[in-house]
Amino acid sequence: QITPEDSAFVALTMRQVMNVPEKTTSRKALYSPRANSDDWGSSSEEEDTALWRADDSEQAVRARLGSCMLEARVLNQPSMQSKLEKSSVYGQAMALPQLARSANWPKGLVSITGRTFLYLLLNCFLQVTLLCQIYKEEMVMDKFGGQMNLCDFGAFMSRCPDSPDCIGPAGTKYTPSRLYDWDAWVTRTFVRDSLEKLFPDKTAEIAEKVDPGEYGIEDYWCRLTAVFVFFLAIMEEILNLFRAGLLLWRLPSESQSWISYEGELPDDPDVAIEDKGEVKLRIAGMSRAWKLFNIVFVMLPKLLILKLTMHAGTAFLMETAGIENVIVNCVALTFLLSIDEMIFEFLNDRPTKAMMEELEEYVHEQEVSEMHKDERMSTSASIMHFFPFRLMVVVLLTIFSVCDYYLKHCVIRENGSWFGSFISVPMQLGFVREADVG
Repeated sequence: QITPEDSAFVALTMRQVMNVPEKTTSRKALYSPRANSDDWGSSSEEEDTALWRADDSEQAVRARLGSCMLEARVLNQPSMQSKLEKSSVYGQAMALPQLARSANWPKGLVSITGRTFLYLLLNCFLQVTLLCQIYKEEMVMDKFGGQMNLCDFGAFMSRCPDSPDCIGPAGTKYTPSRLYDWDAWVTRTFVRDSLEKLFPDKTAEIAEKVDPGEYGIEDYWCRLTAVFVFFLAIMEEILNLFRAGLLLWRLPSESQSWISYEGELPDDPDVAIEDKGEVKLRIAGMSRAWKLFNIVFVMLPKLLILKLTMHAGTAFLMETAGIENVIVNCVALTFLLSIDEMIFEFLNDRPTKAMMEELEEYVHEQEVSEMHKDERMSTSASIMHFFPFRLMVVVLLTIFSVCDYYLKHCVIRENGSWFGSFISVPMQLGFVREADVG
């Protein structure tokens, strides 16, 4: 919304939009259709007002005023706002202790604060457990099953049959009709091997007539697109983490009250206050000890979980061969990022969520100065608004994660393509007991 302090900026914007000289101070003159004429100043304010009423419609005036307000609203937005996640257990863990501290640690708020950190531990346990299970599937169970890393197997089918990329893990050349995902390929290979063992005298005939095909990716660009969409979902979490860190940086490093009463104080201290709507909850300063506590026990775990999510999610998507499977897995991975919000929404009671909703954001002086710029958007500012910084961050994260996957799990060929790195046969198929180690 446009505040009264923005009136000078709006007037200046309208003058520049309508080419009105800055010397005029008449609000009615700003709406005059004679503003763009060469004989400005030749008529009185009453004539301009009359011309406006006669020649200009209310819709045109509202359109010009709306365009100025829209530009003012665009410029009034700070480049990066410091804020708290009000619908997440992470934001709840940062806000509830400060509310309890401001109220001198009453029993009710202390119990809610303890329950908040219980939910935070539950969230970290669930996210880390699920991510570790994904890692276990990709790095342990698949290796016991003999599954090699997918890398670029079958990625460049258009180069076949003359390119070295056309050789699959079974040693035969790729064709569109012989391309399968891992489950189908390993089943077909098992059937062929079983027939050869059952009928050893017909090995040549079985090899000729039973073709298991080759294991490879169905669409290379679909897989990269899924990774990009996955990082689009992660971008919001990165921004929330950065906003919370910026908030801790900008907050005063002193213990200030987050609770205040805005109503009239009663003359008699024995009179009960019935209007509870005047209680305001707003983000204020906190001590350096509390800032350090939030960094170590709230922000650092979220950062580590976010890093683990990026690595596990990228490896999981890059190891998915089927088109439908990679799209479904991309959507399923975003579910892991919303566990903290589900815990906040479904496990908290209504009073706790009401306190988080009523908590007013902290506005820093730098944000206020950015919101009250008394100047029209310059060319450089227009370029800065046009340049998609967040899109570039998503693209860079996608490129970095994909390159990290190739370097860790693949081996480069002489022609520049990548194939799965070598895997060793397990020493034994059963689980190793601790007594047998060493």
